[in-house]
Amino acid sequence: VKAAERAYTGFLTKLRIDIFKSWADELLSKGYSPIKDADIFRSAANVINTFTSRGGLGRLDKIAPELSVLFFSPRLNASRFNALNPVWYSRLPKEIRYKAIGDFAKFVGTGLTTLALIKLWQGDEVDVETDPRSSDFGKIRIGNTRLDIWGGFQQWARVFSQLITGERKNTTTGEVVSLNKEEYPFTTRKDVLLRFIEGKLAPVPALINELMSGAKTFTGDDITFETIVKEKFIPMYIQDIADAYADSG
Repeated sequence: VKAAERAYTGFLTKLRIDIFKSWADELLSKGYSPIKDADIFRSAANVINTFTSRGGLGRLDKIAPELSVLFFSPRLNASRFNALNPVWYSRLPKEIRYKAIGDFAKFVGTGLTTLALIKLWQGDEVDVETDPRSSDFGKIRIGNTRLDIWGGFQQWARVFSQLITGERKNTTTGEVVSLNKEEYPFTTRKDVLLRFIEGKLAPVPALINELMSGAKTFTGDDITFETIVKEKFIPMYIQDIADAYADSG
């Protein structure tokens, strides 16, 4: 496990260094100095870290290890939020802001093009959900399998859409329901936001939350010794293999 973690960390570190070198060479060629224009070079590093899933936590950076005990990958979640946050871009120097917006636009454009081509090609077993109020928004559905090409951005887009519109689309029936405690299924915007936050909890806090919420798992199943062992102690990739085998053989 440690060797795999080192390989993963080493790859991302080299990727970030290579991209920063490319950006820095471009800035140097335009006459910028890493001494006089330190903020520009520092902002470039910040953008590269954010776009490679290592977002800054602001004043909470000092307690990042402690936050990891409570939440699953807090820097990853921060990076996704920042990349979708117009305020974050506005605080960047203009030289870096234009480059950051351009790179993110390429990412979004590539993803939308991919989904559009699949939408044109889709058959009875393949579909692409285009309604941002649905949990399947932006995903490729092949039978019972969902493929998410957005690397964590889809969840934020879906939650923002549901909070703004006050509506949610049922992935099974396709029915659009109002987020109103007076109407079925009696879910509010607050419930959507709290459920989203609960989904970001680390395994142990998530288990405690589930037990305190009435002994139900995040997916609504009864908590048993078997479900605790499966969800909290078996590596996720092994769970995925088991689910794929159960679904497709």
